[in-house]
Amino acid sequence: MAITRLDIGARHTEARTGHGAAQLALGWLATPQACFFHDPPTPAELERAIEMIEEEVMRTRGTGPSEPLLRASGDALREVADAAGGADRLALDTVEQMFQRIASVSLGDPSAGRGLPSGVRFVATLLILREFMHHGGFTAVDFADSPS
Repeated sequence: MAITRLDIGARHTEARTGHGAAQLALGWLATPQACFFHDPPTPAELERAIEMIEEEVMRTRGTGPSEPLLRASGDALREVADAAGGADRLALDTVEQMFQRIASVSLGDPSAGRGLPSGVRFVATLLILREFMHHGGFTAVDFADSPS
């Protein structure tokens, strides 16, 4: 089975498949620096980040077919898995639910973020993962550290 490996770094995100690799100008540090002026980000800042991420993901995802399995690596993405209870696999619905909680926090409901890591690093990582999954057609992401 073909695998797409996603690694979100500070300034770049790398997506590697059997077809090659793509580097996205997105990262857990670069994205907040470009889009966020508040912590937590405002709804407008979240929307600006989503638009920027979508544009970059679509630029790179349009170069080849989507692979059926998404595997995540790196500390920033591990933080997302840990926020979901340390799961080794997350469904897109779970990623979407975490995003909805972030959106609720941005709208003024701090209790919605209870149990989620604070800070814009987590928000940016979750947004990049969410948009990559949406536009890549992935229904789940595997956080297992085992090679395949």
